[in-house]
Amino acid sequence: MPYRLTPRESAVQKVEQELGPRITKLTSTEVRAVAETIVDHASVHGFDPFLIVAVIEIESRFDVEAVSSTGARGLMQILPSTFRSVSSASRMFDPVENVKAGITYLSQLKKQFKKPERMLLAYNIGPGGVLAGGSNDYPKRVMGTYRQILERTARN
Repeated sequence: MPYRLTPRESAVQKVEQELGPRITKLTSTEVRAVAETIVDHASVHGFDPFLIVAVIEIESRFDVEAVSSTGARGLMQILPSTFRSVSSASRMFDPVENVKAGITYLSQLKKQFKKPERMLLAYNIGPGGVLAGGSNDYPKRVMGTYRQILERTARN
């Protein structure tokens, strides 16, 4: 009987295929660890792992060393103060810790804002910005990228 992948192994493999060609600053072993983290941590917090990949694509373009003009860092573009509030880790640029922190923060925002569009907007402009009525096209960009990823992975 041929070996069959478990659903988790299959998901990790698909996420790894999305990340692998794009995260050029990591070894294949490190990319695998990030893929496993995305699948496992997303599952714990009720997210589709490919939504997390879409956030990473829009936020950092898969650059593990990315730093924004506002000081957000890493794959998930977490601000240092946010990172400290959701993680006990000390290395923001560690891609695994950065992804865990980003997913944890998204989970907090999901509880606060309920709707995916508002959650994503809060991830981009902060909860205060959403409560003050702020808006932009960030949620549409993430969701568009998410749909593209889903289409690609469905073909594979």
